[in-house]
Amino acid sequence: MYLVVDGHSTHKAKKVKEFIASTDGRLKVFILPAYSPQAQPRRVGLEERQARPRRRTAPRTAEEFKSNVIAALHRLQKLPHLVRGFFADPDLRYITA
Repeated sequence: MYLVVDGHSTHKAKKVKEFIASTDGRLKVFILPAYSPQAQPRRVGLEERQARPRRRTAPRTAEEFKSNVIAALHRLQKLPHLVRGFFADPDLRYITA
């Protein structure tokens, strides 16, 4: 499984690195550079994310992390316009080529 994240310090935290290492290579994480036009599709869902109350605590276990990820993916399933918006950026045309 692949995961692409921005360079936020939480994505580089020691516990995150330990969790990634615990997956024995099943999870590969790619950190985007400080400025990347390819990161722009994330902004498509910004209004939707800001409208929801934020969860204040980080997941404490792998099971809680997995549950949070699955819940987020289920929310996206119900918002296909957001998913399509990820691919509207001209810099990402190669994905659909």
